[in-house]
Amino acid sequence: MQVSSVALFVFVEGQDSDPYFYDRLCASTLEESNVIYRIVRADRIATAGGKQPLIAFYEYLRTVNSLLDSFKGKRTGSLFYLDKDLDDLFHLKVFSDNIAYTRYYHVENYLFVEGDLLEGAASAASLDREPLIPVIGDTKDWRARKAALWKDWVVLCLFAARFRVHSRCHYRRLDSGVNIPPSAPTDPALYSECKQELRSGYGRTEEEFSRDFSKVRRTVERYYRMGRHDFIFKGRWYLRLLQSDIEAAMAGQDFSSHGLPNAIVASLRTTIDFDGVWADHLRAPLKSVAAQLAPKK
Repeated sequence: MQVSSVALFVFVEGQDSDPYFYDRLCASTLEESNVIYRIVRADRIATAGGKQPLIAFYEYLRTVNSLLDSFKGKRTGSLFYLDKDLDDLFHLKVFSDNIAYTRYYHVENYLFVEGDLLEGAASAASLDREPLIPVIGDTKDWRARKAALWKDWVVLCLFAARFRVHSRCHYRRLDSGVNIPPSAPTDPALYSECKQELRSGYGRTEEEFSRDFSKVRRTVERYYRMGRHDFIFKGRWYLRLLQSDIEAAMAGQDFSSHGLPNAIVASLRTTIDFDGVWADHLRAPLKSVAAQLAPKK
């Protein structure tokens, strides 16, 4: 880092959406600053990648006083963009001028909150937009409907995460274990199986389980009631739901279905306006660190 020509190192978690997303954000924000930046994926720090290696590297740089560093007259800085996940809910967030968290569960939520779903879906499937209009409609309403459809699944996953219960219910999954197919309502039998699985792994009394499970459900209900489902609903789950909607709309008809999930993500990225006010909370720490590195005039 010290011998590189790069002044600002921007560390990101994922390999799929993060590099392009944050590169676009940095390019938009730093265009006139003359600060040279580089996006560094977490798998450059540790093979498995992810959040924890980045936090560990942040702690190392903080310990050696190198988050902002000067070496032979050259100043370098580091900024870490992390997915919020459930860190705010579980009081795990690291507060630092050199760390910025996503507003929503993770970066993919932005694709569905700020992207043009109709345009992205049509482009990904190589379709005209007309057959998709009835199934997608207004983007905000579509997200609310889909998040509501999987609300029971969110309750199960949030409980498992909160009490560290090993089960089939977890946020790492790309689909719901109780909504099969994805557009179907909760299957009561599958829901009962999952809840019993959580009960078995919980390890306390039936009364305590009922109390804590009810608390988690009330938490989810509160987030949904406030329209804040994207804070606890994994953005990549929308991808599976949108894929299901496209397939249903085009049932029996030919369309470009090969690699559809990746195509949807790629298409949605290009529909986002990275100069929009939605990105202000991500731009602010970037501007702050860059201001300390900008060449003196």
